[in-house]
Amino acid sequence: MTPSGVITLLTDFGVKDPYVGVMKGAILGRFRQATLVDLTHAISPQDIAAAGFWIERSYRWFPAGTVHLVVVDPGVGSAREPLALEVDDHFFVGPDNGVFTAVLGHPGPKRAHRVDPQRLGVRQLSTTFHGRDLFGPAAAALAASSDGDLERVGPSREPPAAFVRDPTPSALSGVHGRIHGSIHGSLSGSVVVTDHFGNLITDIPEEELPSEGAWHVRFAGRSLSVVRTYADAEPGQCVALVGSFGTLELAARDASAAELLGAGPGDLVSIEAE
Repeated sequence: MTPSGVITLLTDFGVKDPYVGVMKGAILGRFRQATLVDLTHAISPQDIAAAGFWIERSYRWFPAGTVHLVVVDPGVGSAREPLALEVDDHFFVGPDNGVFTAVLGHPGPKRAHRVDPQRLGVRQLSTTFHGRDLFGPAAAALAASSDGDLERVGPSREPPAAFVRDPTPSALSGVHGRIHGSIHGSLSGSVVVTDHFGNLITDIPEEELPSEGAWHVRFAGRSLSVVRTYADAEPGQCVALVGSFGTLELAARDASAAELLGAGPGDLVSIEAE
C-alpha cells in the first residue's frame, strides 16, 4: 500500500508543554514533506480507552495510506512493545497497551510489526518520551516510504490476537452485557468520553440500536427521550441521539449533559423498550 504522506497525531500530551512540538520536530527531521494533522492532544492523561475510541472512530475519514500516530502510553519505558500496524488500508503506530483494540477488531487482513530502534537508526532512546524518540521516527519512516513496507520499522509480530486487548475496565473492547436483536431485549453500554461541549459519547454504535418500535435511554436514574438533532430538544433538556461519529450520545441543548447529569466516562447506559 502506498503511503499518503499524511500523519495524524493523537496524544494525552496537552498543549501547555513543548512535547507535541518536539515530537513533530522529530518527525519533520526525517520527513520534511509530511502533512501533520492534530486529531487531539487533549486525551485525559493515561486514558487508553478514550484514545482507542477516538482513533477507531476517526481514522476512516483520512485517505488510504495515512499513518496514525497514537501516544497515550502510561507504560512508556517498560516491557510493553512498540507496534506498527496495517489495518483497513491505514497504518497505525503506538504502544501495545490496548489502544488499538477497536482498530484490530475490524475485519480483513492485518499486518503487525514490532518497532525496532536499531532498524530506525535511533541512537538515543529515552525511557520517558517514546513519542519523540521511537514512535515519531517510525511514523515518519512509513509515511516517507514508497511502498509502506512495515519491515522498514521492525520485524514481523504475529498474531494480532496476542496483542494487549483491554487494559482497563472500560468499554474499549466492546460493550459488556449487550443483548442483540429484538427491542424487547435489553441493550447496554457505557460512556467512553465527554467532549468539549459536555456531550457524553457512548460506545453503542448506531447499527446496534433498535431499528423499529418505541424505545428510550435509561441513564443516571433518568429516562431520556431519543431525538434526531440537538434542536429537537428543549433548552436545557437532556436527550439521546446518534452523534457525528456514529454512536449513541447523551446531550443537553445549550448546556452540558455531563454537568446536568453529574456523569462521565465509565457510567452505564441502557436502552429500554417503552
